[in-house]
Amino acid sequence: MNWLDLVLGLGATRDRQRYHRDINAWWGRHDALLTAATGLSAYLVHELHVANEARDGDWTDDVLRRAVDLHPGTGDVAVLHAMRAFANDDTDGAQRAVGSFLKTGAYPIAATTGYLLAALLADREGSHRDTGHWLREALRVVERRLSYRPLTFVPRHATALLRARIGTFGPLDDVAAQAIRALDLTPKKASVPLTTQERAVLELLVSQLTVPGIAMELAVSPNTIRTHLKSLYLKLDVHTRADAVARARLARLL
Repeated sequence: MNWLDLVLGLGATRDRQRYHRDINAWWGRHDALLTAATGLSAYLVHELHVANEARDGDWTDDVLRRAVDLHPGTGDVAVLHAMRAFANDDTDGAQRAVGSFLKTGAYPIAATTGYLLAALLADREGSHRDTGHWLREALRVVERRLSYRPLTFVPRHATALLRARIGTFGPLDDVAAQAIRALDLTPKKASVPLTTQERAVLELLVSQLTVPGIAMELAVSPNTIRTHLKSLYLKLDVHTRADAVARARLARLL
């Protein structure tokens, strides 16, 4: 199992304590310094988000400790501290951490998250100009990386801010619109319950397996998987694999 398998696994299991044990086992077997720094940064941001949602202070502290060991004095660590501060309603701590990030920058996933948090802080202070500025910075990173995942790592109000400001981002309006479509603020669970087979396919969509690969994993034919995907997309009201995963996560189906 590599670090990407672990990141994708965050959305594929509801047993966060078991997942935490898997993480610790992975860190014990691998030299994290051999993994690309940008990947480790994305991984740590995602893991901290899940630890915050689980309200597990020990887990959060563990993530931050590993981050400091791997990226000491970087903006990536500052973003993680800002995420924890937001989760604890510590506005002063969030401001200090975001300020540190803005001075140094960070790898893409952490940077997008940091800019979104900066926008939220500016909005709290009533600074319309700064709110728009930091949202645009976040969208610039999203445009380059085509990843909407950071919008799930911050309070949902960040997406509400994007929605309210559509039409003010210039060339980035399309990026904002795509992000909002991919990460609907009010996703609903499928009106028709997913079958056991559809849920099994859904959980494998977060992997990098192809349709034949999913078929092999579930011991069925590729055509059977395509049939399940067609039904799954219909129930989730999406048209792509990425949108299905995003909608399912926000609807707590993953």
